[in-house]
Amino acid sequence: PFRPVVYGAGWEGQLPEGVELRGPADYNHDLPRIYRSDAVHLSFTNLQMRACPNQRVFDVGACGNAVLNDRLEGWTDLFGRDLDELLYDDVQTLVERTESLLASPERRRSLAETLRTVVLEKHTIRNRVETLLSLLQSRGNPEQA
Repeated sequence: PFRPVVYGAGWEGQLPEGVELRGPADYNHDLPRIYRSDAVHLSFTNLQMRACPNQRVFDVGACGNAVLNDRLEGWTDLFGRDLDELLYDDVQTLVERTESLLASPERRRSLAETLRTVVLEKHTIRNRVETLLSLLQSRGNPEQA
């Protein structure tokens, strides 16, 4: 009922009626623009990974928008509990959460800002490199462990 849009190739004949198919999107140029749109973005991570979300959640969050993601065991470790409203367990929950976000742009913006803050504070390349360097340093010096 939400008129979803799917980007990419190879979807011809695979999608139900009512889903708009657009061609491939360039990761560096098109995706930031798409992720900043007012749409509710969806991520189906469990099709790829079982414990943690794929990069879409981080990318959409960094662009300042909200994304609905299937519930995964690693979500809370990455994002805390304040963003559990962005999780769905089944199709019914996905529809309910989508309707709720579409009906409340203010709530959608609030969740998007919280997600953006978490992504930029904890999940940038800089954060990851600093964490790795810290771990390597602590292993080299047992007193720092």
